[in-house]
Amino acid sequence: MAGKAKRYHHGELRQALLNAVDEMVRTKGADAVTLRECARLAGVSHAAPLHHFRDHHALLSAYVAQQWIAVAERMRVRRIAAGSDPFAALTAVGMAYIENGMRTPGLFGLLLRPDLCPPPGSEAFEQGAKPAHDELVNAVARCTGGTGADEALAELAWSAVHGFVELQLLLGTVQWEEKAVAMLDRLRPVFTSCNGQDPHR
Repeated sequence: MAGKAKRYHHGELRQALLNAVDEMVRTKGADAVTLRECARLAGVSHAAPLHHFRDHHALLSAYVAQQWIAVAERMRVRRIAAGSDPFAALTAVGMAYIENGMRTPGLFGLLLRPDLCPPPGSEAFEQGAKPAHDELVNAVARCTGGTGADEALAELAWSAVHGFVELQLLLGTVQWEEKAVAMLDRLRPVFTSCNGQDPHR
């Protein structure tokens, strides 16, 4: 590697490597990620990543855990901006998930990989994946007023937004925003009829 290796304060190298992963995932796809290439992008020796990540899998797992935190925060921000209407808030949470998948398809393919997802009960799970799931579950509960069907409805909502992204990426759709809004709006009767709201309001 030409030039002098960068020097990082304690903890900064770890984040620099995760930033390198993010750059590669967004520009070249997850298959392009290697410890050596991350080291090159971070400006350090090819052995430096081993101080923080024992292997390529550990690096990707840490990246996925960090990205789940970002997804949860995006959902939270969109929900708050949507205001007090329960279905608008649910739609906002769903759109946050869809936007994340459509705008970063390389990341979308990693988030639910069983070998990379933070295991339930772990610190990483509690900080990212669980809050993201809770945003969806709580948004459903606000729409229904709390019913015995909420768990199934949350699965329906998640399947709808995840399936939408999978299909549109497969089709190579570019103008997907209006389609996403229309799809989510078709779900209104399902979620608002549970608590006596007018589904056509």
